[in-house]
Amino acid sequence: MKILKQILWVVFSFGLLQISAQTLINNGAELTLSSGSGLYIDGDFENKNNGSIDNSGEIEITGNWTNNANSGNLLQGTIGMVTFNGSSDQIIGGSAKTWFHDVVVQNNLGLDINTNISGELHLSGSTVSLHSYLLLLENTASITGAGSSSYIVADAAGRVIREVGNSTVLFPVGTASSFAPVTIKNNGTVDNYGVRVFADVLDSGTSGSTIPQIDHCVNLTWDIIEQSQGGSDLTLTTYWGNSVEGSLFDNTLAGLGHYTGGSWAPQPAQDASGSAPHSITRTGITVLSAFAVGDINSPMAVTLDLSVDLRVFLEGPFSGTSMKSDLNDLNLIPLEQPFSGSPWNYNGNENVVEIPNPYIVDWILVEIRDAASAELADAGTIIGRQAGFVLQDGSIVGTDGFSDMQFDAVVSQNLFAAIFHRNHLGIISANPLPQTDGNYSYNFSTDAFQAYGTGSPQKQLAAGIYGMYGGDINVSGNVGPGDKNSWNILAGFTGYSSADANLDGEIDNRDKNDVLIENAGQGSFVPE
Repeated sequence: MKILKQILWVVFSFGLLQISAQTLINNGAELTLSSGSGLYIDGDFENKNNGSIDNSGEIEITGNWTNNANSGNLLQGTIGMVTFNGSSDQIIGGSAKTWFHDVVVQNNLGLDINTNISGELHLSGSTVSLHSYLLLLENTASITGAGSSSYIVADAAGRVIREVGNSTVLFPVGTASSFAPVTIKNNGTVDNYGVRVFADVLDSGTSGSTIPQIDHCVNLTWDIIEQSQGGSDLTLTTYWGNSVEGSLFDNTLAGLGHYTGGSWAPQPAQDASGSAPHSITRTGITVLSAFAVGDINSPMAVTLDLSVDLRVFLEGPFSGTSMKSDLNDLNLIPLEQPFSGSPWNYNGNENVVEIPNPYIVDWILVEIRDAASAELADAGTIIGRQAGFVLQDGSIVGTDGFSDMQFDAVVSQNLFAAIFHRNHLGIISANPLPQTDGNYSYNFSTDAFQAYGTGSPQKQLAAGIYGMYGGDINVSGNVGPGDKNSWNILAGFTGYSSADANLDGEIDNRDKNDVLIENAGQGSFVPE
């Protein structure tokens, strides 16, 4: 690249190109920079009258860029680069906008007029301050180099405008003192979105007074608009640093609030802790307005009972397409949860005055685990444990005998469910539990590999129905000789016992022959 002092090797015609002090003035000339050539402006540039530039090369400027042309779209349709690399703050201004292709920002730059970019905006250790103006990144444009010291200051009325479709788009915005980007993905109709961010959280979204709970918030508001109302279905992720967190803000119980319908609409609390920048995501956004982050002591986040709808079958009592309730029919099921001993060591106080549902098969223990994958969902990821009942149709319910289990927990990664029984091999969901508005559900019975593991982690009980292997009488996590020894000791007795492998209330050869022998060598895959 030849970077030339003033105007050497620049072709111009039908106008006047003049130098006034440290300002290069194009007073109506048609300038052409061919590929590989360049123009170095050591000072300001002003474009006047009908001046134009056909730029296929590079223009470097150390001063301000002013377009006062009275017609035409300066630089529109060109493919060249303009680099701002002065030693003091620079301005893009004038009475008419400039349509840049590539822009390199190596020095702090401000807008005093709406500006378009169709190629690449490269931020190199400097900021672009929008003030009250719009920076439109056309659908062919990209942004590179964004970071904590290279971003777009959009803390006044100005906005960054970008087109968003079904892929994640970065808006590298921030205030004068803090980088606070946001990403948007649109599962709806493609549209242009405008983003700004300012330092405060207001009781009317973008107006009014600072909310009383500001110390429980991130001191930022992201204000987002769309060009064409309706058709959006957005996933929004906001980012922030430690310096903007309120003194009482708990980032382990945080939510991204959305100002809509005249008030802040909270989000179920998430864990946004860890190393900065912190982030939080909200999905299903169809109306655009103000967004802000706060904890459960602010209007932005709430703790909700996490509801878990699970279905699982036990091999022992299975018959036909459901399970028998012999233990219930014989009044053998205890009124207190039976998992206080080893290996569960569960100290929950679940108990009932009477067994609340005639379709109850037995007690069951559920653990919910928060992890990236089933393989990583070991005991250290447990965020909730609860004993309940399993019904004849495989439904797991709470101690009322009818309702889904409820947990007071916050999920930061993926939710997995582990299921344990007194004499069946424990299982854990192979996949994260899908959820809608805090309601999670999972059916283990539809496939052997609904449970995590290799080989056959569940047993086929009937056509298209799978369940937990029976026979783990000594609760070792495997079915083997030790289980047969435990059965031998109790053979012939009746009652509620782990040696009763088929849960019919009797310890007899059917437990040994139909369950223990058949399942010898099977083991649990639940990570410990």
